[in-house]
Amino acid sequence: MRTILNVIWLVLAGFWLALGHIVTGIALCLTIIGIPLGIADFKMAGAALVPFGRRIVHARELNAGMVAADSTIAFPD
Repeated sequence: MRTILNVIWLVLAGFWLALGHIVTGIALCLTIIGIPLGIADFKMAGAALVPFGRRIVHARELNAGMVAADSTIAFPD
């Protein structure tokens, strides 16, 4: 079911949404201050392509020392 929903999402909106994230990420990476936001925008592009079957977790739950405490990450199930 996830595969069918991901294909429908990709055709209807996912491609354009991911393309927007990539273009915005490139624009943000042109400045030093925008680089972290641009990198986060590139990560969101992957989640925009195939959102079904992923879950959002807080970085606190990962016990990752290098990730900021308030950020969220999308993982495939």
